[in-house]
Amino acid sequence: RRIEAGVPWVAAARVSRNWPSSVRITVVERRAVAQVRSDSGEWVLVDAGGRLLETQPFREPGLEVIEGTAPGAEPGAVLTDRAARGVAVLAQMSPALLSRVSGLRFRGDDVELLLLPTGAVAFGPAEQVQMKLLSLETVLARVDQTCVDAIDVRVPRRPLVRRDPVCEAGVER
Repeated sequence: RRIEAGVPWVAAARVSRNWPSSVRITVVERRAVAQVRSDSGEWVLVDAGGRLLETQPFREPGLEVIEGTAPGAEPGAVLTDRAARGVAVLAQMSPALLSRVSGLRFRGDDVELLLLPTGAVAFGPAEQVQMKLLSLETVLARVDQTCVDAIDVRVPRRPLVRRDPVCEAGVER
């Protein structure tokens, strides 16, 4: 219990005694799925449950950024409920979808995903997450991405795509 409580990277630890003279400690490590910027400007790695794992002065490449959740807490603390729901959305994404997402931010309690190279996804509340992610993956796979400005999957059965009219005017058909 002390290992689990005292070491932020440890998700679970089990101690067993092997007679006559040894002890075995089995540790399950947490995995960082996102990062947030702290009040001091440092980056804090976060696991799928919203637990703050480690503070570092640089942004970790390959991990999504959750904007607007500047924790003043130390590693071992847990993000606010809203931010933890955002991390849970990222944790459920497929690797292919994660490769298209650069970050996540909040509009009130609604989640907004930031796409690479540009664009945003109106995700809405962190509800029906699997349906919304499937809807988003379908749009990304089947819709021409030229000039896409925004995708709205708040109603997952009826996703909407908005194109940038300035971009569209400049694209030859």
